[in-house]
Amino acid sequence: MEYCIEARNVVKRYGSFLALNNLSFTVPCGGKYALLGPNGAGKSTTMKILSGLMKPDLGEVKVMGYPPDSTEARRLLGYLPEDPLPYRNLTVKENLEYIATLRGLENPREVAEKMISLLELEQYQRVLAGKLSRGNQQKLAIALAIMHNPKVLLLDEPLNYLD
Repeated sequence: MEYCIEARNVVKRYGSFLALNNLSFTVPCGGKYALLGPNGAGKSTTMKILSGLMKPDLGEVKVMGYPPDSTEARRLLGYLPEDPLPYRNLTVKENLEYIATLRGLENPREVAEKMISLLELEQYQRVLAGKLSRGNQQKLAIALAIMHNPKVLLLDEPLNYLD
């Protein structure tokens, strides 16, 4: 069986606080799965490690067979952090075009327009991201996470701030 996500014996400490202690799990490709637990259980830490934003102190993580901080994994992975902060001094459209360009997507302008339409951000496309409501910042962050049609999508508190 092919796994989209594999975590083996992952340990993460913040100083003397043990956030993750020998966490191991696999996620098969092709489904929708949730990581559930109470506040402080390590869900966001796990997501940061899976996305390659944070390294575990011990253990191994793979996304589609690649280390999460590799170029290959980043092409295959979309990530919505718990508190996303798009580029606040760029407009909605500029954020989308910029990230589409960084991701090497063809026709960044068309990709931006598609995402603006999909997430109903038309009236905000020329508004600076920092001036948006938290709900519209969340919509922009969702667009940034899905614009490249990732094979694996990690969503940390995706409904935060949405009406």
